[in-house]
Order: sequence, then structure tokens, then C-alpha cells
Amino acid sequence: MKARHITLWIIVITTAIIISSLFLEQFFFNHNQKNAFALTADSATDGLFPKEYSDQLPGYNTPIQSVYYWTKPELFIHFWPIPAQQRIVTMRYYAPFGVITVVTPLRAVTSITQSTTVRNAQFLMPAEPQFDLTLHANIPQKIDRRTVGMMILGVSWQAVRGNPLVVAPSQIPALILGIPASIVLVCLLFLCVGAPDWTIPLIAIGYLIAMIIVYIFSPWHSTAIQPTVQFLALTGLFGVTGAQLGKRLQLSSKMPYIIIAITWIISTLLFFSPSISSDGVGYYAYIRSFGIDGNFQFANEFDKTQSPLPSIATFPVYAPTGYTINPWSIGPAIIWAPFWYIAHGVTLFVNFIGGHWAVDGYTLPYKALITFSSSLAGLLALYLLYILLTRWFTNNIALLTTVTLYIGSNWLYYTQAAGSYPHSFTTLFTLLMVITSWKIIDTPIPQTRHWVYFGLSTGAMILSYWMNILIGIYPLGIVIYKLWAVLQLRYKQEAFINTYVKGVLISIVCGIVILMPQFIIWQYLYHSWFSVYGSKSGLIPIQLQLIPYLFGPLYGLLWWAPAYFVAILGSLWFAIKRPWPGGLFFVTLIIFIFYNAGLRDWDGSGGFGFRRIISLVPFFAIGLATIFQAVQRWRLLSVALASIMGGWGIRIMLRYMEFKFFRAPSSFLDRLTTSMMSEQAIPTQAFIHQITNSLFIDQLLHPNWMGVIVCMILITLTTGVFYYVWQMLPQINTTQQ
Repeated sequence: MKARHITLWIIVITTAIIISSLFLEQFFFNHNQKNAFALTADSATDGLFPKEYSDQLPGYNTPIQSVYYWTKPELFIHFWPIPAQQRIVTMRYYAPFGVITVVTPLRAVTSITQSTTVRNAQFLMPAEPQFDLTLHANIPQKIDRRTVGMMILGVSWQAVRGNPLVVAPSQIPALILGIPASIVLVCLLFLCVGAPDWTIPLIAIGYLIAMIIVYIFSPWHSTAIQPTVQFLALTGLFGVTGAQLGKRLQLSSKMPYIIIAITWIISTLLFFSPSISSDGVGYYAYIRSFGIDGNFQFANEFDKTQSPLPSIATFPVYAPTGYTINPWSIGPAIIWAPFWYIAHGVTLFVNFIGGHWAVDGYTLPYKALITFSSSLAGLLALYLLYILLTRWFTNNIALLTTVTLYIGSNWLYYTQAAGSYPHSFTTLFTLLMVITSWKIIDTPIPQTRHWVYFGLSTGAMILSYWMNILIGIYPLGIVIYKLWAVLQLRYKQEAFINTYVKGVLISIVCGIVILMPQFIIWQYLYHSWFSVYGSKSGLIPIQLQLIPYLFGPLYGLLWWAPAYFVAILGSLWFAIKRPWPGGLFFVTLIIFIFYNAGLRDWDGSGGFGFRRIISLVPFFAIGLATIFQAVQRWRLLSVALASIMGGWGIRIMLRYMEFKFFRAPSSFLDRLTTSMMSEQAIPTQAFIHQITNSLFIDQLLHPNWMGVIVCMILITLTTGVFYYVWQMLPQINTTQQ
């Protein structure tokens, strides 16, 4: 008993020391430590025109293929304050009109000579803490009605190594407090997850040696990395603590569903935002144009002077018919239609009883109702993913995997913050397709309704997002597998084959029926049954970029969604252990990823975290669950890993939403691991800003009649969905294997 009391006091005192150190460390960060870091995560630029691409840029001997940006007469590049140390800036540029002057806030640095070809320039930056650059074009010119200065193909920088024995006074507190605090937290985390006691000193010494090596190479990096390490360790400890508390509770059989519901409700309250922008404008144009204008002429929806929506893409008119081209699919608009007409009906009713709400398709009711459908799709997908995983894994592993993928990847963002994109729907339909496929596999003679569900879900998956046709390798594999199973039967083989062929044909017909609205709208707009205008060139792979796709410091999968990255490894493991169905899962995953890695905009055109691969959530889930199952032998390690992935996902999402990352990874700062270098592990101001601007929290803080009525409608819809799901869950199951 005495020993337990001593242990308890040691834990309490150690925790108090750690918390005190963290507060002191943060104090030094905020007051006199800013110029001790290479704080690149909040770099920004001002003075660039949109990204363009050409395969005819002037080179020395042959034309050059590259992404490029025209600059305005002045290009301003802002970096966070960093140590007063010399840096070498490397720039790839084309300056056809004259000399470019490079200046800092304190002095002129150099001049970049005029060039008639794409060239590389390197220049030494003086040892100043304020690392801001302004590139001034001395002779700007007009091109396509734009006043431009020069063409930028890429910018990167590296520090000139200084004397590691010379420590800036402002860096001493971070070295004394930051590194020891990180060591204690990391060791405590390893101890909690079941690492042997004798390994703890080795972990501490290993971390210290690693930081010494980093310090010798770059003193400020050794301190800049500490907030991130501490955040990840604290996140892991938080998860372990929660798991230990959960063991003390009496959990009912419904508890996993309750936890999923609570996770979704909290994420909805904190992050749901009824915004429509960028690609979402194209998807929304179908329902808005039909509902308000009574036609499919998208000229006004794509006109920035007539539409209040931000980031509107522009497309030309298709001359033979006179209709403005819309390259996005009609699938999301079909799903949104019931929600949109609810908003339309409420708006008309309010105006009938004396209100003055605009009936234009752009007010809060319209935007909130259609984007909330993505949120509800995310709720349904969460439940279905959990049910799917219970086929091969325990309930605890299935629940842990489901929640981890939701908060530790881009799934949360496209469910709550960017509901005008179709990615939440694609996740749901892919899940439905996989679940219905296993109804076919498990039943010797599948019923007609099973084939119908299989075809409908496959068609809906493709209709909502064109690239999902690549996932068609999975239903094709299911059909081939089932054919093989039928051919193995020795008795009544002909009857089984006839039933099988009939079922496959029914699925195909159902899939075509789902796709028919798109074929009809194409025929109506462009006089062609099969046309994806405006996006053909962007969908053709040109060069495989697998390494930057997986490991790139700005937009690599490892940084943006480590849960996905780990899941790929787990999928391979699952395929080795279970060639069927693991091989089919893995092949589908790899084909989709390789195709995306070969596209010109493999990063998703500045979208958050590989938005296209969110359709693969069911396949990622299998791999991630396999990893969690494999590490169960170490106490609470799977929970710690899940917590770290979830915390990292929230951190990256917040930084992205607050534009803390430059959203053009193929151009500037592509050699900087910005996800690691940050003054704050969690951007507190960004977190508060996003929460207070979420719809529900905003209405609690600043209620208005329109917002309150909309929130009441959304809560009513949610209640109905919860009731329906609660009734349906016992009927949806997968056979344990």
C-alpha cells in the first residue's frame, strides 16, 4: 500500500512538473522565442495569378513542361520570424521583360537578370530574423489583359549551417525546458502502452541523441519540433487515459453505436459550416438552376458578378447548343433535391406569413440544408463502416478504426466543413456497395433484391464522382468470384448459372438506371450521351508521382493523413493473411492510388488532404483495423496510435482551414516540412475561430430568426435519421469470418 502511495505521488509530482514546464515553455515561445524557429508553416504569398500549366515553356534546348505562376508587378513572400541566420534561396523562374529586384524589409538583396528561357537563380539572404521577400518587376507588361512581372516555377530555401556552439540567449529556455519535457512525455507514453521498464531509459537517451544530431545540423529545428512532439505524446496519453476510464464503465451492446453518435454530434456542433465554394459551385449549379431559373443554363451560376458564392470556376459556352459547360456530375444535386426543396418551401412559407427571405438559392436555408445532407451521409457511413468491420474484427477494433478514420483523415472535413463536395456521399455509396457485395458472396443463391442493391449502390458511387469508376475493379472482382463459385457446383449447375447470369444482368441494368440522369443531361446540354466536357485533359495520367504522393513534405499522404498511410501497409498485411478478399481490397486500393499519383494535380488542386481517395474509406478501414489488431499484444498501443492519428488529423485540418498552409504544393516551399514546424501545436485562435463560426455554435452566440429556424429543421432531420438508423441497425449485419 505504501509503495502504491509513493508511486501515486511520483506520478502527480511528475505531471505537475511537466505541465509547469509546458506553460513556461509556451510563455517563452510567445514572448521572446519566435526568432529561434524555422516557423515555415504559416508562410504566405501575395501577388500571384492562378496556377497554370504549359508544355511549351522556353527552355535552353527543348520546351519545358511545368506548372507555373505569373506574378503581379510585385510578389510578396512572407515567412514567420526565424533565427537571424543566413539562408540560400533557390528560384526557378522566367523573366522575359526586364530585371527583377529582390528586397527585404531592410535592404535590397540582389537583382535577377532578364532571361528568355527558364532559369535557376540562387542568392544569399542576409542574417535577419524577418525573412520576408518582395520581388519587384522593373518593367511589367500586359498579357491577356493582366499586368504581369515574371513567371515563377518554384521557390525553396535552406539555411546556411552556423556554429552549433553559439546559442542565442532566446533559445536557451526552449532547450532547457522543451527537450526535457518532450523526453518525459514520450517516456511516459511508452510506459503507459506497456513498454518494458528497461526500454524507457533507452528511449530517453535515444531521443536526446536524436535532438543533439538535429541541433548540430540546425539549432532552431531542435526546438521547433518540440511542441509537435509534446502534442502527439499528450494526445496519446489522453487516449490511453480515456480507454482506462472506459474499462471501468459497464458497456452495453449498444455502446459502440452511442459512441459513434456522440462523435458525430460533437464534430457537427464544432465544425459544421454551410458553405458552398469551388467545385461545390459546379455540383450545386444543377439544382439551383433548375429550382430557381427552371432551366439548366449555368451562365449566371458561374458568373462572379451574379453569384455570391466564392471561388467560382468559369467555363465557356458550348456553341452548338448555347449552354454553359458544367463538367461536374449531377449525382450530388439529385441527392440534394429533397433537402433543397425543403429549404425552398420553408423560404416561401416564411415569406407568405410576412417574412422577407430572398428566394434566390443562395441564402442560409438553401446552403445549410444541402450541405447538411453530407453531414447526415457521414453519420450513416460511420455506422455502416463499423458494421462492415465487425465481419473480420472485434467490436472494439471496429469501433476504434471507425472513429480514428473519421477524425484522423479528410473524412471529417468533407463531412462537416465542405459539404458541397460529393466526397461524403462517395464514402457512403462505396460502403453500401461493399456491404451489398457480401450479401451476394454469403448467399449460395442471392436473391434478386441483393443484386438490385448491388447495382444501385455501384451506380450511385460512380454517379456521385466520376473517378470512382476505378473502384469498379471491386464489383468486377465480386462478379468473377461468384462465377467461379457457381462453376464449382456439381449439381444443378445450369440452374445456378442461369440464376447468376440473371442476377448480374439485373445489377447492370440497375446501375445504368442510376446513371441515366447524367446521360440525359449530357444529351440535353451537349447533344452527346457520353461527354465529360472541360475535364478530359485533367483526368489523363501524365507522370507517376508516387514518392511525393506518399512522402512529399507539403502534400504527402504520410503528413496529411497518416491514418490512410498506415492503412495501406495494413491492407497489404490483410491481403497476405486473407488472399480472399484481401487481395481484391488491396488491388482496388493500389489501382486508385496509382492513377491519382499520375495526374497533373495529384494533390487535389489545393484541396484538403487527397480529397479524391476518401472514396476508399472502406478499403483503408480494413488495413487500419489489421494494424490495430496486430498491436493488441502491447497494452493500449492501438488506442495510443488511434489518439495520435486523430489528434494529428484535427491539427492539420485546423491549420488548413485557417490557410496556414500554402495551397499550391507544386510551386513554393516544396522542400519544407511545414506540418512539423509551427509555433503552436494546435492553432488555438484557429480552433476558436472555426468553432464560433460553425452554424450551431454561431446561433447559440448570435441567434437570428433565420438561423434558429434552420437549426431547428436540421435537428428535426437528425432526430428522424437517428430513429431510422436505430430501427435498421439490427437488420444490417455481416457474417463473421
